Amino acid sequence: MLALVAMAALPALLIGVLAYQNATATIEERIASQLMAVSDLKQAEIENWIALVQLDANLLADNFLNEEHLTFILDPGGDEERQADFGNFLTENLYSLQASRVGYVEVYYMDLFGRIILSTEADRVGQRAEDEIVTSTFGSDSGRFLLDIHPREGTYEMAFSQVMRRVDLEEMQVTSTVNAAVVIRVDVSQSLYSFLLNWPERGETGESFLVKQIDGEYYHLSPLRFSDAAPLLEPLPEHLQSGESFREPMSPDDYVVALTDYRGEEALHLNRSITGPDWILVVEKGTREALDSVTQLTYIWTLATVIILLVAFGVAAWLARQLTTPLVLLANATRRVGEGDLRTRVTMERKDEFGELAGAFNLMVESLWENALRIQQRSEELQALVNLSDTFLGSANLRVALESALHETLAATNGEAALAVLLAEDEKMFTAEAEVGLAEDLVGLKRKADGQTAAGFCIMQRQAVISHDLGVEDRFRSPHNVRSLGVRSLMAVPLLIGVRAIGAMVFYSFGPYEFQADEINLAQAIANQTAVALERMKLVDDLSISYDRTLSALVAALDARDKETEGHSKRVVAYTLALARAMGLPEDQLQDIARGALLHDIGKIGVPDGILHKPGKLSDEEWAIIRKHPEWGKQILEGIPFLEEPAEMVYSHHERWDGKGYPDGISGTDIPIGARLFAVVDAFDAITSDRPYREASSYTVAREEVEHGRGRQFDPAIVEAFMQFSEADWLRVLEEYAARELPGGLKRSTGELDARQAALADQVKALNRIVAAITSSLDIGDVFDNVLDALVDETEAAGAGIFLYETQEDRLKYAAGIDLPGNLKQGLAQLPFDEPLYKGVVLEGKSRLCGDLRDDNSMRVLGVSDARPNWQGYSCVALEGSDGNLGMLLVFSDSRSPFNWDKHELFERAGRLLGQAIMSARMH
Repeated sequence: MLALVAMAALPALLIGVLAYQNATATIEERIASQLMAVSDLKQAEIENWIALVQLDANLLADNFLNEEHLTFILDPGGDEERQADFGNFLTENLYSLQASRVGYVEVYYMDLFGRIILSTEADRVGQRAEDEIVTSTFGSDSGRFLLDIHPREGTYEMAFSQVMRRVDLEEMQVTSTVNAAVVIRVDVSQSLYSFLLNWPERGETGESFLVKQIDGEYYHLSPLRFSDAAPLLEPLPEHLQSGESFREPMSPDDYVVALTDYRGEEALHLNRSITGPDWILVVEKGTREALDSVTQLTYIWTLATVIILLVAFGVAAWLARQLTTPLVLLANATRRVGEGDLRTRVTMERKDEFGELAGAFNLMVESLWENALRIQQRSEELQALVNLSDTFLGSANLRVALESALHETLAATNGEAALAVLLAEDEKMFTAEAEVGLAEDLVGLKRKADGQTAAGFCIMQRQAVISHDLGVEDRFRSPHNVRSLGVRSLMAVPLLIGVRAIGAMVFYSFGPYEFQADEINLAQAIANQTAVALERMKLVDDLSISYDRTLSALVAALDARDKETEGHSKRVVAYTLALARAMGLPEDQLQDIARGALLHDIGKIGVPDGILHKPGKLSDEEWAIIRKHPEWGKQILEGIPFLEEPAEMVYSHHERWDGKGYPDGISGTDIPIGARLFAVVDAFDAITSDRPYREASSYTVAREEVEHGRGRQFDPAIVEAFMQFSEADWLRVLEEYAARELPGGLKRSTGELDARQAALADQVKALNRIVAAITSSLDIGDVFDNVLDALVDETEAAGAGIFLYETQEDRLKYAAGIDLPGNLKQGLAQLPFDEPLYKGVVLEGKSRLCGDLRDDNSMRVLGVSDARPNWQGYSCVALEGSDGNLGMLLVFSDSRSPFNWDKHELFERAGRLLGQAIMSARMH
């Protein structure tokens, strides 16, 4: 009997051993698959988190509106009230970003010296940022810096930074000059470490942590599950310092290794590289715990074999099937997840550990799927904001901007139609300005700005409002045009400038729908960006109006000087616009044509009064000076961005169709269309206006003279259009234009741009003196002295000098100056080639505006501050010639009258005029 039992037991025991080995291998494979799935998940979560924080920093830094506002804030001569408004707006954006992110402890802007300009931590404003962040950010070739995990005030943080560029506020373009940087400080214990700790079914020994090699040793960067007392950033035990412990996987069979971990316990160990900060992600699980289930099953199997020998083979087969089937299911599912199918799920109706493992697997994959959806949604939201920003930069049309904002929001939400309204200046009414998916006749509809409508309530409360079912709630009244379309649900968000609401955007659904929080947040983000774009459009429009008012004042001053042609400029503007419209020229050209006609004689500012008012016949020399006024007019307007086209019309307004005009003798359609139009109406006004030496002629005589000039002096097509006007038509043109204050019919004024207008007027006045100084003498030395006197007097400069470049000797030579110290006059000739004042200004033509002499290496070497302690800064510009730069103009300020960009721009124009004067003197 014992023999039979032994004979029956031996095969059973042998099957038990084989089953143990098979189960062990299968469990190890399962644990390896689990470790690979967990490491893939955590690697993706960590890298996505780093990418998202870097993307936030990039969106703040590489945003035109943020760069434009920050440039204005950092401008030492900028309007303080607008700087404060822009600062408040940017700070609100920083608070919004911080509130929407977990672990963002501070978001701030800093200038080139590391001084914190704006921050979500108010008490940090004005302080200097950490030296490592400052030096590494501005010293980085990429303009980006990531400060790795480091201790700070009892916790652990990372910092992400990105440089920002200065915006040319005149041309509204981003330059290559670094202006500031944005920095995001993140508490990793609130964000990054949660990815490591969140691991379903870790068991007793499962763990994940970060490691980094520093100076040849491996340090742990995150809390260790079994060594809570161990401080972070400490080296791992010596036996883990070999390259074998954290080597890169070389083949599919080389992913998971068995080793002794930092506790001295045997564990299955897997590594992943984290791109960016060069981290190593470690995922491990104790070998003992991994094989516990196999050991327990072996005991049960052995006991069952001894007790029930007759059914040993059946039980063994049944147990084997119970072990292998779920493992195969899990292995296949893991493989599909690894191939990217995140919708894979394991269906296993079991209540044992395999059922629990299947449930844990499903939870893990579900988490991966949700993260992927969140990342995709975030990407779509960011893309919508980027698309909208591009649209705003490329359009100045209010309705186009609003419709683009509505379309982008509808594309990213479940809204089906939308309406945008703007609040009137008296804040009593609002007007519908754009619609999508509703009715065209809604545009222009006005309503009271009260709480009876969703848009009115949203504007009054300055917050978003939703209604899930208008048919049931009946909270708001909607226009009949909207109700008739069958809308059922709505979401309204305010258009905010800081805390001021300027309008609202309302989004509708044609069925009952509950707009979600992420849809409201996205709609509000787009609304905020839209509001800023609308405000910028208004400022640009007002600035253009202010420019035209300044030009009108300048022309009025010219008319007052030349009483003989008083009112001539304004009349030819009226005639030119009427003739241009009769020829069908597009409206977007009319403003440039009107400005060119208004300023056509601006160059006569440089003509001496003795010639301008001479009653008798002019000599040949005097005529030569008179014929210079188109060139002088172009020089005065050259370099002003919005006057580039008018400057060409001013330069060419004395050219003739047959090529016998001046200054260049061009002919036909080579003459700008504005100049050809003006040539006809200028002759017409001259003939029909009284002059001291003759009375005005009749319209008939003027008509005959214009007809006589057809094909010779005038463009035949323009003469043909002119002939369609009767004398009564021209009188009506003058009557209609008399009520207009500015070219193109602009009437509005703006108080907030008076300072800019005054600065332009001062600049024109100073340029007038400079031109007069250049034409006052044929001796170039006298010209230098007169120009410097005018510059110092007009800008309240502390001193100024002109230095000429001698090409053969490759040095600067002092030519003229006011109150310059001797060591400066002599020392500039000794400057080395790579000094910014030499190479940058003279050889490369890059102007410099310095606010503090003590920060300028060239001035320290020359000892300027020692010789003139009260001097503060300087402006240095090139003397531009046709074949290269001829030298430099150097102007110094003191603390009583520091230079701003307006004065620096004046010096640049003076440099161009002086360069032309030097070229002219050398030719004669």
